[in-house]
Amino acid sequence: LGGAAGRVGVLRGRAVPGRPGEVYARMGGDPVVYVVSDAILGSVVRDAGYYRDRMLARLSAADVTAVELTPAEGEALLLEKTDQTWRLKRPKEMDADESSADELAREIAGVRIIRYVDEAPRDLSRYGLDEKHAHLIRVVDQSKAEQSFRVGRVDDANKDVFVQRVGQDAVFTVKESFLGDVARSDYLKRSEEHTSELQSHSFISYAVFCLKKKNNTIYYPLLK
Repeated sequence: LGGAAGRVGVLRGRAVPGRPGEVYARMGGDPVVYVVSDAILGSVVRDAGYYRDRMLARLSAADVTAVELTPAEGEALLLEKTDQTWRLKRPKEMDADESSADELAREIAGVRIIRYVDEAPRDLSRYGLDEKHAHLIRVVDQSKAEQSFRVGRVDDANKDVFVQRVGQDAVFTVKESFLGDVARSDYLKRSEEHTSELQSHSFISYAVFCLKKKNNTIYYPLLK
């Protein structure tokens, strides 16, 4: 801890017998032993993991200019924003639904990391993050900087999803609903013209892109 005289250490001792919720503590080289609330001391003395970056994407929703969603199997979906207007570029170029695309950008920019699970994973397939099974999310901001994330399987025990930043080793989790939140909307602009056009393409039905959980695996159903 910092102070006027420099750094001050706090030593946390054992629980005080007969006084639930209280522990012994001492300040640095001070020989005096204090009895303090464990809850209060715990809010100050935390391990390094508590202070780690908890945001999945390091950008704001307003900065997002492109989002690409690539399933482990199937076609990728690419949305791009130019002059504040979203357009679907893949799997086929057409107008995008503005509110749905903006919602997607907000979801990606706002999702937080729940747990850091593995700092140096030896087998990514344990988390569904290997090349064969991982889904990829790529985000581009106004400066053309890219951030990409691999999304793996659902951890049923904790009800969250394994994720890894591309180019980094650490495996962490985000909320289980993140995958559904990202993929729940139809990003196509609804119109009579587009409705008839959609009906002529086999890769789209009601929603151009969706996720479902089956046998603990997230997959992307694309009609043939």
